[in-house]
Amino acid sequence: MTDADDVLRARANLAAATARAAAAERRLQAVRRYHELHQLLRRFHLSRTSGGGVQLPHLLDAGTLSALRLKTVDWVSTGRVGLKPLWLGFISLGGECGILEFDAYLHGAWEMSERDHSVLEQVCWEYETFGSL
Repeated sequence: MTDADDVLRARANLAAATARAAAAERRLQAVRRYHELHQLLRRFHLSRTSGGGVQLPHLLDAGTLSALRLKTVDWVSTGRVGLKPLWLGFISLGGECGILEFDAYLHGAWEMSERDHSVLEQVCWEYETFGSL
């Protein structure tokens, strides 16, 4: 064997090790998202189906739902707040997405801009503080 063969073998081993490390990192991130999701579910006393048979979004497994999104989905799905009044409160404070995009955001199928996310946080804060929209 020559030095060139050793170098080629070392490069191949390095590439294989790098691929294994990347796969391990993806698995670790998935496990972290899984645990974060379950902490949020416990925090908001939710499960895959809450007591009334309300279906939470199927994207929960992907870890895409923030605490804000979980809270608003819970409010809308349990009838605590209607989708339209929540959206109207959002629009009245300067939110810029339509009701379809707003509903898609709540169900994990669309992402809001950072600005719209901040507006929704304000709407939720006002609702929790003052009890109405």
